[in-house]
Amino acid sequence: MKILVTRAAKFIGFYVSKILLNKGHEVVGLDNINEYYDVNLKYARLKELGINKKNASSFHALCSSENNHNFSFIRMNLEDRLELPKLFENQNMALGDVQTWPCFYLPMLITNNRPIKVFNNGYMERDFTYIDDIVEGVVRVIEKQPVKRIKNSDWLSMA
Repeated sequence: MKILVTRAAKFIGFYVSKILLNKGHEVVGLDNINEYYDVNLKYARLKELGINKKNASSFHALCSSENNHNFSFIRMNLEDRLELPKLFENQNMALGDVQTWPCFYLPMLITNNRPIKVFNNGYMERDFTYIDDIVEGVVRVIEKQPVKRIKNSDWLSMA
């Protein structure tokens, strides 16, 4: 199955990508590599997935892993309403009408130029969680999702 993993250079996205690759899935990692925290940590994670810093530094250029043919990466802002649809077009895929499934909801809104609701007036809090529990939960959700077959490919997105 081909799976888009957003925030792939960040903590959870990196580990979700590793698990999915180990299970034989094809993964397209997407991240904007912002400076919210040390970008060197993000580049180190991508390097472990086979993406060198030079390739990961260019926006909107899909690059292939040097050590895993099932992983590719694109540096992009998830909210980029012009470039995100191009990613799906270039991969010969599109998002279908899957509004009821949360893992598709945000990319579907962005691709269709629809507004995104921000809950709690944008004031979010984080609790302490164990990374393995989160990664296992995300992978289980991905593998149980119904997929819409589009041009001989399965495409899931997990934000």
